Amino acid sequence: MPGPASTRRGLLRLLAGASWLAAAGPAAAAGDKILDQGIGGTGIRPGPDEEGDRGIGGTGVIGTIRGFGSIIVNDLRIAYPADVAVTVDGRPARLEDLRVGQVVRTLALPGEGGLSTGGIAVIHEVVGPVQRAGPDRLTVLGQSVAT
Repeated sequence: MPGPASTRRGLLRLLAGASWLAAAGPAAAAGDKILDQGIGGTGIRPGPDEEGDRGIGGTGVIGTIRGFGSIIVNDLRIAYPADVAVTVDGRPARLEDLRVGQVVRTLALPGEGGLSTGGIAVIHEVVGPVQRAGPDRLTVLGQSVAT
């Protein structure tokens, strides 16, 4: 007859296995393929994008502006024309609205002089408690955010 220590050990093993299975989710339990949950876990999904190509032929760059004379994002110098399309949270903006420290998304294409882009999108991050969640929107600190 097993003693109390071996019974506890068996129970702990069973609970550890069950917690792993629960964390893996029903897809893993059923043997289904777990789909990627976005770029680096961000939840960003492929979809219509005003910048077009997001991979082969161009480099999608998301990061913080660290300098100008072009823009420097993630240690990449990205040139842009004087009439570059700039948006701030999806609304048209001016080149003069760009600031060091802003998070931007751009499609950088290789050229003779290095990388260049035809569009720069400033993305403001929202930090705070989620007050309401819907299928395509969240409300954070009273601000509606598209997901």
